[in-house]
Amino acid sequence: LLIDLRHAEPVLTDGDFALLLPEHPTVWAFVRRGAGAALLVAANLSGDDVAVDLPLDGDWSTAEVVLANLPEPGGPTGLVLRPWESVVWRRATG
Repeated sequence: LLIDLRHAEPVLTDGDFALLLPEHPTVWAFVRRGAGAALLVAANLSGDDVAVDLPLDGDWSTAEVVLANLPEPGGPTGLVLRPWESVVWRRATG
């Protein structure tokens, strides 16, 4: 699935990269921005639930989940990641 996403979303290889929480001990989160789309990736690299406030620019309330390793992931606003959870959201940009 990840390879399919890479081929379907050029922003993954050609977009700008911004690390969101460089000092967080257990959450790896970043945004890739490119022509027409932005992808947000968040991963909890621990065995505990982790609540984080991501420093997001723009409106991510309508972002759609395009890849997740657990069922029914939450949205990127007020994010709580379950143990070992990873999610990729996509939103269109203008």
